[in-house]
Amino acid sequence: MKKLIYFGMGLFLCLSAAVWTGCDKPDEPETGGGTSGGSATEDVYGSMVGVVTDKDGGTLISMATVALLPTDITTQTDEKGAFSFGNLNAGTYQLRVSKDGYVVYTSDNIVLNAGQTVNRSISLEKEKMEWRILDADNRELSVLDLEKTLVFKLKNSGNMAVAWEIPDVSEAWIAGFSKQSGELAPGALESIELMINWDELSDGENEAKVVVTSPIGDKQFSVRAEMHFAVGPDYVETAFGMELPMVAVQGGGFMMGATSEQGRDYDSDERPVHQVMLDGFYIGRFEVTQAQWNAVMGTNPSYFKGDDNRPVEKVSWHDAIEFCDKLSAMTGKKYRLPTEAEWEYAARGGQQSDGTKYAGSNTISDVAWYHDNSYNLGASHPDYGTHPVGSKMPNGLGLYDMSGNVWEWCSDWYDEDYYGFSPIVNPQNLAGDEANRVLRGGSWRNHARDGRVSIRFSVASGNQENGIGLRIVCEA
Repeated sequence: MKKLIYFGMGLFLCLSAAVWTGCDKPDEPETGGGTSGGSATEDVYGSMVGVVTDKDGGTLISMATVALLPTDITTQTDEKGAFSFGNLNAGTYQLRVSKDGYVVYTSDNIVLNAGQTVNRSISLEKEKMEWRILDADNRELSVLDLEKTLVFKLKNSGNMAVAWEIPDVSEAWIAGFSKQSGELAPGALESIELMINWDELSDGENEAKVVVTSPIGDKQFSVRAEMHFAVGPDYVETAFGMELPMVAVQGGGFMMGATSEQGRDYDSDERPVHQVMLDGFYIGRFEVTQAQWNAVMGTNPSYFKGDDNRPVEKVSWHDAIEFCDKLSAMTGKKYRLPTEAEWEYAARGGQQSDGTKYAGSNTISDVAWYHDNSYNLGASHPDYGTHPVGSKMPNGLGLYDMSGNVWEWCSDWYDEDYYGFSPIVNPQNLAGDEANRVLRGGSWRNHARDGRVSIRFSVASGNQENGIGLRIVCEA
């Protein structure tokens, strides 16, 4: 009885163990004690696998070196382009793949968790050297036109660095380049300015060949500047029934803006002083008179009348354009308003410039009717107001009243910052404030500083005042 009871108790305990402790797995440790093993150990690590192919053809790339960053572990792809890394701790990695003839590939950060396998397909891009010459608008350049820009660009469109060099150019009018040689990194863009000996430019077409060399070949483009410096002799226009004397202004270069003779008597819009090159042109020896205006337009809008040889005034910019258009139709020539650059060049005396502050003298009363000898005298004085053209001294070109008497319209739109980006050859601002146009030279009402050769002023293009007139030019 007693044994049977013990046996029964033993059987009972064994059955209990089978139910609660898994008696059918006697070799497994009891729960709650010991160290876990088997599959639980494998969950601590992860792995990374992948395949490397050619980006263009999709072919498998063998023998590519695959580095696992930031570790120093590397492997190579097999004949099927495959690679693998096992037993990796959880963490953040990068893959770097290299192969001769291909651009090195570096992946973004890859987060690997315990027990995870990350699969990556990587495409390698073949190394290529490719570069281009561009114009200012980033278009392929064949001809650089100096009337538009002095800057060209080199761009590396490949994925390998490209060394380049510009050999010396034999033409005397090309002084050099802002950078003669260098290296372009992949995707880099280099702007290069052409330096010009402007005094060496010839009348007519100037052309030079510029060659840019590199290890993978040369590229060539032309630099052209067609200048028309020379003009014929002075002439007198008579085709509209009156005489209008025109002075030949030989083209050339000058420094435009508040040059040294202006002292401190200048405004910020007269800076920076900058190089300008102009074609030759003809310009009126005098301001357009009331008689000449009436002969073309059939009216006289002026406030100060009584002498038809006074300058016409109270004309807007639009009125002045209409006068030029009608005169052109009557004569068969191309008459227009001067550009701001043409006006200043002529006021300074062109190639006969004597470097004076005003148009022909450093003493304004020699050459101008202005505030002190006109407006300041009062309305009852006979010298109050405008005066007949040509009654003061001329400048070096034989032009009268470029300082004082009446402001003179120019064709340009006004932009106070224009000198900072204006082109060198035949500049004309056609992209400023359309409502405001440039006036030059001062008038009978203005102080001496407004009669300087570099002064810039602007008013609304529709403005009609008794201090505003015009002088015209004719294209050579």
